[in-house]
Amino acid sequence: MIGRRPSEARRFKLSLRLLASGIVLLLNVFHSPALATQVNGGSEQRRFGIDVHVKKPTTIPEEVLRNLRTDERARACLQEGQDANSVDASWFVASVIHLGANNVDDLIVMPQNACLLGANIGPFWVYRKTPTGFGLVLVTNALGLEVLSTRTRGLRDIHASSATATKVSTKTFSFNGSRYQRRSAPPR
Repeated sequence: MIGRRPSEARRFKLSLRLLASGIVLLLNVFHSPALATQVNGGSEQRRFGIDVHVKKPTTIPEEVLRNLRTDERARACLQEGQDANSVDASWFVASVIHLGANNVDDLIVMPQNACLLGANIGPFWVYRKTPTGFGLVLVTNALGLEVLSTRTRGLRDIHASSATATKVSTKTFSFNGSRYQRRSAPPR
C-alpha cells in the first residue's frame, strides 16, 4: 500500500478542484474592488463586472432607454401582455466613459434586473455620443468589461471576459469607424 498511486478517478477529482480554485482565484483578482475601481485620470472607472459596483452611476438618457427597450434580452424579461415601456431605468445602471480623446460623455450600460443575468454572464451595452444623439456601438455578453488605453480609429479598445467551470474566455473589440467589432486573434 505504501507508495501506491492515486486512482484515476481521484486524480481527476483533484484536477477539477485545482482548476476550479484557479478560476475562482482569477475571477477574484479580475473583479477585486481595487481593480474594479481603477480609474483613468482620477475619476473614470475603466473596469466593470456584473458583480462589480458602478462607482459613479449616471442617469440613463431617454433615447438610450428607448433603445434598450428594443433589446431582445430586455423584451424576453417582459411578462405576457406587458408593454415595452415597463422596461425602465431601474433595470440598468450606466457609467460615463470617454472612448475618444475628446471630452464627450459616452456610456457603458449594465443590467440590474436579475432577469437579464445568466450564470456568471450578462449583457453590456456601449453607447457613443454623437452630434445626433447616442448610438449603440457594442453589445456583448460577459462577466467583466475593461476599457483599454489602446485605441483603434480614435476610440479606446474594449476587452471582455467570461468564465465557465472549465474555461476563461476573452475577447478584444476595436472600433471600425462605426461600431466595435471583435479583433481577430493573432495567428499562432
